[in-house]
Amino acid sequence: VTEPGVYFGPLCECHDWVCETYDGSTCAGHGKCDCGKCKCQEGWFGSACQYPTHCDLTKKKSNQMCKNSQDVICSNAGTCHCGRCKCDNPDGNGLVYGKFCECDDRECIDDETEEICGGHGKCYCGNCY
Repeated sequence: VTEPGVYFGPLCECHDWVCETYDGSTCAGHGKCDCGKCKCQEGWFGSACQYPTHCDLTKKKSNQMCKNSQDVICSNAGTCHCGRCKCDNPDGNGLVYGKFCECDDRECIDDETEEICGGHGKCYCGNCY
């Protein structure tokens, strides 16, 4: 691959600075960023390679690791997989995210225009800036 910030590919369609992160690590440290998408190492899966394919945790221990500060598993917005929350995004838009699925950017969508932050800002964790 190339140095960060440089476009590459037959049509200059690729760059490697937009891959997903988990716990502050690109591709959760279990994969490589390839044209903006994480390519996971064997034994890992997920958009950020954040989920192990085999889990050595008991269900009780796993669920304990998925509880937010209010003691709710994945903020009732996802499921717990081996101690990590897998957020529910039925429409595939990725608007529910966070370590405990605590961020819901659907809160930023204007009901009338259906634009994020009324088209005048950016949304982060359900708040317009």
